[in-house]
Amino acid sequence: MQSPGITLQSSSDSERAREGETSLEGHAEESSSALSLYDIRTRTPVSVLPALNDASNFVHIPCDTSTRLLEQFRNENLNYLPCIHIPPHVTPQELMQEKPFFWYCLTAVLTPNLIERESLFTKVHDTIYQKLVVETTPSMDLLLGLMTFMSWKVYCAKPFLNFYSHLLTGLVSELGINKAPRKDQSVLQGFNRAAGLKTEPAMKRTLEERRAVLGCFVITSSIASSLFKSDALRWTPHMEENLEILASTKECFGDELLVWLVRIQLVVDKSYHLRRDGENCHSSPLVTDVLQSQLELVKRQIPAYLKNNHVICMYFSNAELAIHEVFIKAPIPTNSPDPQSLKSLHTCLLAAKSWLDVWLCVPPEHYMGVSFTIFFQFCRALVDLFMLSTLDDPTWDRKAVQDCVNLFHYLDLLQTKFKRSSDQPGQDGEATIFSKGVSMISAIKERWGPSLMEARPYLPTTEMANPTVHDTLDNPGDLKLDGMDDAWMMELFGFL
Repeated sequence: MQSPGITLQSSSDSERAREGETSLEGHAEESSSALSLYDIRTRTPVSVLPALNDASNFVHIPCDTSTRLLEQFRNENLNYLPCIHIPPHVTPQELMQEKPFFWYCLTAVLTPNLIERESLFTKVHDTIYQKLVVETTPSMDLLLGLMTFMSWKVYCAKPFLNFYSHLLTGLVSELGINKAPRKDQSVLQGFNRAAGLKTEPAMKRTLEERRAVLGCFVITSSIASSLFKSDALRWTPHMEENLEILASTKECFGDELLVWLVRIQLVVDKSYHLRRDGENCHSSPLVTDVLQSQLELVKRQIPAYLKNNHVICMYFSNAELAIHEVFIKAPIPTNSPDPQSLKSLHTCLLAAKSWLDVWLCVPPEHYMGVSFTIFFQFCRALVDLFMLSTLDDPTWDRKAVQDCVNLFHYLDLLQTKFKRSSDQPGQDGEATIFSKGVSMISAIKERWGPSLMEARPYLPTTEMANPTVHDTLDNPGDLKLDGMDDAWMMELFGFL
């Protein structure tokens, strides 16, 4: 099914075609590029990467290491968010030459050591600012690099995803890949022609561009439905066309997987818009049933060989949580309990359990390849399960909930998984994203433990014991959720 017909060069033709529409701005761009690399906000030079067209000075990695990183990205990372396709015949050297910024971001996100990652990411931040905000030079290289950076920069000390979601949306708009290539001339293109300047017809949309814009939708929609600060990239008829073309073309397995992830995420996006606008109807059983039926329709259409795919299963469970979790905060009438509300609560409970069960099947050595969209879902499943375990309502049986799904047991299993990841050969246990995962679970236990004990006072004290905390952490007393320095994780656990 994989064809080498689409190579990394494929996007260059489209980018050259778009240059014809902006040729009138060439003189301004020339003068802009002559400016020194300077941060106008802080009035200090920025540490940007070498010129994007000078791949020879971009990054130096031993040949065997670069080959290993590329294979790791192909075989692991893209299984969790297949928004990019790197044909098997493409070598690291070719990728570095054609898309140097994307290559740099790829190597940066695969660096497990947090100190080294932050050093690499600082240069990525500065380059994005210089190229997009100062110079305004959009390209597919920047888009793919930004998508990679956002998707696999799992750990961060400062919030950035919401802001970068706007950058990603703006970059897509500048490239125009969310809309069909214009058959009629734009005003600027017509003026260029009248002035005798060179113009070129718009090229046919490439598969690289089609999957990239769909990936941008999944990324921005995941951020929107989790943080509730910004909207996803607006869905357009052309994006629907891209979905159909990828579904029929299937250049690689990732295309088919991406198609179904997008279709699931579209249902999540509908649920998000209802909650964003404060529509009371979202907590109406009728609306919930409509959204659930749309999700069930997608589930029935998925081929049998994909139904047990771990990523698809997690996306489905997350979608059910997004649809039904509104009832967790909605009061249940005590005089006449609504069967539909109780049904939604039970749906949430089973969806959270299902999501965590699938996550526990993911090998710890694959955690470096897991995208932030999955970690956002991880947070939602844990938070919803905690809220269901402590929901104080006479019509809701908290004892039965904790008998069915013991949150302490899941937290212990999750912490053991993160500990196994930090123990992988070559990992510095003191400063990796895996060791942060161990700390995160410890902080959650410490914060949630009293509420869970109050909800189930007869719980044996051994349930509160944490056999892994004192064995893996030097100072467990310092592990409080308020002290966590992972910005998006704190935001998610505080909001959902």
